[in-house]
Amino acid sequence: ERRASAATSQNSNSNGSGSQNTVHTHVHTANNKPAGILMAKALQECPLSGLLLSEHIRYSPRVEQKSKSADAIQKIPDDPLVICAVANLFGNDRKAAKARKWFERAVVLDPDWGDSWGWYYAFELGMERDAVVSSNVDVTSKEEGEVNVPVKKSEAVKERCIKADPKHGEIW
Repeated sequence: ERRASAATSQNSNSNGSGSQNTVHTHVHTANNKPAGILMAKALQECPLSGLLLSEHIRYSPRVEQKSKSADAIQKIPDDPLVICAVANLFGNDRKAAKARKWFERAVVLDPDWGDSWGWYYAFELGMERDAVVSSNVDVTSKEEGEVNVPVKKSEAVKERCIKADPKHGEIW
């Protein structure tokens, strides 16, 4: 009870980061029931917190993530944290084109949020690694006048990130 009231009192800031940090503590100790209670309280107090909604998507059971993401997008359709969480869902499902579209949307909405760039870069590295391991995936493209030029999408994301020079993020 003490933690729940502490999380509630910390939740007065606009992005809900106080409660979000407490929720992390419970989730990472595999004590999901208190985390769920704290998350519910935090979302009642800050229902439009992109940070809380994105964490709610990430730490929900897999079968609930799709509906949680739909709810979050309905509440705040242009929040880069929520958009990035949705992109990660598509990435986890190996829906590469959809994941890229959503990651692109996240980094365009807030190029200063380094976490979106980091997740996007990690996704592209994973896709490249999987393409090398799997012989049935073609990692080359045919640009006009070029034949079978290797595509390193992770490098392009990294270069764009460097140009954007993000300065904020929970992980960043």
